[in-house]
Amino acid sequence: MGDLHFAKSGEEALNLALRIAPDLILLDAHMPGIDGFDVCRSLKAETKYQHVPIAFVTRFSDPRYEMRALDLGAADFIAKPYTGAILQARVRNLLDLKRRTDAELAAVREHWRRVGDARVADIVAAAHDAIVTSDADGKVVLINASACRMFGIEHEQAIESKVNVLLGEALPIESQEQDKPWRTMLTRADGERFPVAMTVSSIGEGPDRLTTVILRDTGDQERLEAESRSRVEAETASRTKTLMMSYIAHEMGNPLNGLLGFAELMEGDAGAPLPPAQAKRLQHIVASGRHLQGLMRDVMDIGRFETGNLVVDLRVVDANRCVEDAIAAVSAQAAQAGVTLTGAPPSPSLSVLADKDRLHQCLVNLLTNAVKYNRRGGWARIDLAADSHHVDIAVRDNGLGLEAHQVQRLFEPFNRLGREQAPMPGAGLGLVITRQLVQAMNGQLRVESDAGQGSCFTLTLPRPIDATNSHA
Repeated sequence: MGDLHFAKSGEEALNLALRIAPDLILLDAHMPGIDGFDVCRSLKAETKYQHVPIAFVTRFSDPRYEMRALDLGAADFIAKPYTGAILQARVRNLLDLKRRTDAELAAVREHWRRVGDARVADIVAAAHDAIVTSDADGKVVLINASACRMFGIEHEQAIESKVNVLLGEALPIESQEQDKPWRTMLTRADGERFPVAMTVSSIGEGPDRLTTVILRDTGDQERLEAESRSRVEAETASRTKTLMMSYIAHEMGNPLNGLLGFAELMEGDAGAPLPPAQAKRLQHIVASGRHLQGLMRDVMDIGRFETGNLVVDLRVVDANRCVEDAIAAVSAQAAQAGVTLTGAPPSPSLSVLADKDRLHQCLVNLLTNAVKYNRRGGWARIDLAADSHHVDIAVRDNGLGLEAHQVQRLFEPFNRLGREQAPMPGAGLGLVITRQLVQAMNGQLRVESDAGQGSCFTLTLPRPIDATNSHA
């Protein structure tokens, strides 16, 4: 038997219903103040009363009243006069309906609670960050796989253990509760110290309090940040050095040009010829000046590339002719070094889109290296190959070759890869300039090398569109 509560007015009925949360509400249509229809409308507007059955018990049997009540959400409309047995039966039916509805809603809520708990558990278990939850006594009640891996312990070993065993006795967890993580050092089971970013949050009070700690190992992040800083510093230092050298080279250009100009005048002065010994010394001065002039040009090109001011004039260029000119330019050096220099048989109508002078500079640089880093009796050659879109110009030799670690640092300015004391001259700029020029011409430079076996530098450049169409 339940409790019965009575109200004498609409306002009193509404306040009573809101206060006691009834299982069934019986209303008269007309009451002092607010009528039954307004009470029904107000209660059905509240979410928690949408499933509470409301029945009108009234002397007004007009179908319009009954339709109005049902439209407002009433579950039944009982017109007077009525018999007690019928009223009791209808009340029982409405209460049974309320109990069944409450049971169904509770079952649905429990189902979704279990589904939610299972999903949360799956999310926690699979989380990349380490998650540890402890109760009010400081015992671990939840620890995910990431946390077990972080501390180097088994799950069974961690559950019910003291959280301070993991996080350290001196760590004031509760006083550190805040939104933003803070950094600290923790210790693994094997004694290794490691940095973490830690966030602490709590729910509940007293004996029901749960404290959750989320940890992220920042060791890899700190290493990456350190490597990034070192890389930026190295690149900045290299760029600064290159730009400084470019500036110096530019400023030295005018006095060097004047020196070479007067030297050439002395060398070609038929009216006042130099003695043979002095003429030979003057030839050395001119040759050294030309070498310095080429070095300055390379340094300035690197500076232009670093600042984005390296300009190339792309035109349709005969690849065969470029190869022949480059071989001719290096042939005397090759003969003096005892290196056989050859080129591939000319291919008809083989053209590339390039800057003719810059391409010549690239091929001369590569051939010069193939001769310079070779041995007497060795060979160097240029091979040509093409597909419908690109032309490959490969400079091969059977010279000294390179170790794998030397290939990795091959394109660093002023790095001669441990050959600074070698008899062959050089500043470690030729390949750097070559690759930059190839990239400026929308090409690529690849290298393959074996120590003691030789090297192959392949320069790939695009073919002109009309040549591509005719080839296809």
